[in-house]
Amino acid sequence: MIATKTIRSALEAALRTSGLFEKVIVHSEADLGAALTHIRDSPESLAVIVPGEDTFLHTLTEGINEPEFSEIRCQLELLITARALDGREDGVPDCVDLKDSTTELLLWSNLSIPGLICLPLKSEPLIVEIDENSGRETWKITLECRYLNIQ
Repeated sequence: MIATKTIRSALEAALRTSGLFEKVIVHSEADLGAALTHIRDSPESLAVIVPGEDTFLHTLTEGINEPEFSEIRCQLELLITARALDGREDGVPDCVDLKDSTTELLLWSNLSIPGLICLPLKSEPLIVEIDENSGRETWKITLECRYLNIQ
């Protein structure tokens, strides 16, 4: 069985090497509040990986209780935002472009781990409040990474 921290590390490496983001942060705790603080406080294009629910499925050989295969389904929240700009600058991707490029990068990717598949499940926009007069566009992408372990 693969550890979920291995999946988070592989996702981090894929995002770093993609060149889409100036900064990638990985949380080891499921704390969306802390992740949103990074979004609020960082002017760079940023991806924050936040762990979510893990589900374990097991198939046993009938009658002898020996494992045939197991599967881990690791859900992650990926918060992304573009560089904070005063106005639109040529060649700088906006937040929707980053969301689309990230989804394309991760769709059915094995993140360089044989037996793993990455499945983007949904994406939704968020506005992170900077102060009472301004906010920052952010997208939350929910991913499910599945790893199949065959005996």
